[in-house]
Amino acid sequence: RMADLTPEVLALKDSAKQAFHGKFGYDATIAAYASGRVNLIGEHVDYADGLVFPFSIHLGTVVVGKAREDAGSACRVLSLNMKENPYQEFDFSTEGPTEAKWSDYVKGVLHFFHKDRTPVPSLDICVISNVPLGGGLSSSASLEVALATFLEELCQKPFQTGAEKALLCQKAEHVFPKMPCGIMDQFIAVHGKVNHACLIDCRTNTSTAIHMGEGAVEFVVTNSNVVHKLANPDGEYAKRKKSCSESLKILQSTNPSLTSLRDVTPEMIQSAITANPDSLDLKRGYHVVHEIQRVKDAVDALAKQDYSRLGTLMYQSHESLRDLFEVSCKELDVLVEIARGCEGVYGSRMTGGGFGGCTITLVQKGKGKEFMEKVLAEYKSKTGIDAVAFITSASTGTCVLPL
Repeated sequence: RMADLTPEVLALKDSAKQAFHGKFGYDATIAAYASGRVNLIGEHVDYADGLVFPFSIHLGTVVVGKAREDAGSACRVLSLNMKENPYQEFDFSTEGPTEAKWSDYVKGVLHFFHKDRTPVPSLDICVISNVPLGGGLSSSASLEVALATFLEELCQKPFQTGAEKALLCQKAEHVFPKMPCGIMDQFIAVHGKVNHACLIDCRTNTSTAIHMGEGAVEFVVTNSNVVHKLANPDGEYAKRKKSCSESLKILQSTNPSLTSLRDVTPEMIQSAITANPDSLDLKRGYHVVHEIQRVKDAVDALAKQDYSRLGTLMYQSHESLRDLFEVSCKELDVLVEIARGCEGVYGSRMTGGGFGGCTITLVQKGKGKEFMEKVLAEYKSKTGIDAVAFITSASTGTCVLPL
């Protein structure tokens, strides 16, 4: 699995190794990697028992470190990405937050690995990532899963299943940074495979690898450089999640056997909306019900290499996220509209939690570079913001790296 990691990832490892030695005065003995991800389709449905369809990208996070000799459960951690508070020390046996938001993600994984699996010794670690932070490409799950893979190796205690590993990382994110995320981000970082997207069933926590075809298309990620901050208990993300629960309650009043929005048919949600035309919660639920169907249709389109159908579904997904779920923003809408006017583009949509972050665009093979030049120039002239774009492909999710 090492063979398909990019030279950039191996360079990250070298930087972390060097910085570790510089900070702690001795050499790290273990290194682990986990990727960021882009979600092809299936947005804001993972916490509604939905289906999602992400793939691991070529960017990720590297954790290097070593156990210390002293007893206890102390962690010293250095981040090479954080401008503020890049160095933290804490005891991971306790539940409280750390002094920096980013290190809560680290503490959460250490805490639950130590508490639920096997005692973790005191340790020193250094983390580095080339996943844009707050860009909707799952930098947090990338960090969590890289650390969990590192701990498996350090403690010689592998998880029984990938799902178990993803669920521990998700729990860490719920309890420490208090981000009520679904399972998708951790799951794809654990299960990502070269040249495969991952159809994840968030009800059963199972996944199916779907081959992405023989390179007839290119996937372009464009970062709007509008940073989202989703980890805020009263924030928009938490409100959307609550809205989905409320819409289910309304539907249960006429369909008491329903247990989640996953089982709601388009007809059911439509008749509920007809009866409650002003319900914002049902508007959110309508997005979820139709988005889950779009995922099924997208898997089918990809299997048949019907890229224009897949592109249409991506545009529909974006419109629903913009108009019904209301998690897009002006800049993401501008990026999608520019893509619509470009030659060789099949489809484009916002990806990730929204309120900023990235779009993913499906482009004919060989047209990606031309598309990126056009989109960056037009976006700059329309918003005054410098975006960043790159072509990506499905890559390895997580692995231990030789040091």
